Amino acid sequence: MPIPNNGPVSADDIQDEFGGSNPISLSEYYGAASGIPSSNQISFSNFRGKSAVVLNLSFVSRLDAYGFERSALARLDFSQFGTVETFTEGSDIYSDTTDWITPGGSNLPQYDVYVSRSSSGGTSGSFDTWVNLQTSPNFSISRSSSGTYESTFTVQVREAANTSNVSNTKSIIMSAEVETRND
Repeated sequence: MPIPNNGPVSADDIQDEFGGSNPISLSEYYGAASGIPSSNQISFSNFRGKSAVVLNLSFVSRLDAYGFERSALARLDFSQFGTVETFTEGSDIYSDTTDWITPGGSNLPQYDVYVSRSSSGGTSGSFDTWVNLQTSPNFSISRSSSGTYESTFTVQVREAANTSNVSNTKSIIMSAEVETRND
């Protein structure tokens, strides 16, 4: 859990969040998170609101599925262990798994995801509500007949224990297109 934005920050708070050895020395935390100096002067106030956990939603900005005379599906699968799978199925099947949180693993704090969409045509998933990632939710767009569905999915992630603080936001253009033969 991030170090609080307000109130005193202690050496124990920093060690609890970032690990380290005793005796505690601030110099062992140079560059430990964004905004913490990597050299020169470092102070307790540099650690306000900082976390050892890094959320990375830059894994994809557009996900397209294309099917020629067959259905097309583009899907995001989030896992509670810190990975997201991008999946497309159509004329070809493509899958890629990327970390959305570092460090990952089974002892992560619990996170929630909120996904909204610009258009509902062909979409599936628990949109417009916070969903705990322990349920491994997925969000998709699909098309089974000739034409294209496209929607912008806006993904937000927050720590479940800190519901007032959205940790990261990313917009992803999702599309599913089916083309048929014109004889």
